[in-house]
Amino acid sequence: MYRNICYESFTKDFLYYSSFFILHFIMSHNCSNCKFRAHYDAKPQSLLGRFWRWHINFCPGWKGYFTSLSDEQKAELRAKYHFTKY
Repeated sequence: MYRNICYESFTKDFLYYSSFFILHFIMSHNCSNCKFRAHYDAKPQSLLGRFWRWHINFCPGWKGYFTSLSDEQKAELRAKYHFTKY
């Protein structure tokens, strides 16, 4: 019984903290250092590059990052990545 209680407590704590770190990662907007984005910049027609370009159409992290930029930076990224959303 004691073992079961500890396991349940551990599971709840793990789920709470892991969801916190995932949310923090998404909210931190690491898009400027994204390796997939760098891969797209180097080889836009590669599979990984095309995947990244497709992914930014619905990625909440990209949306947060993009909307936090100045208008000049947004215009620059729109032209570079042929991006029309937001």
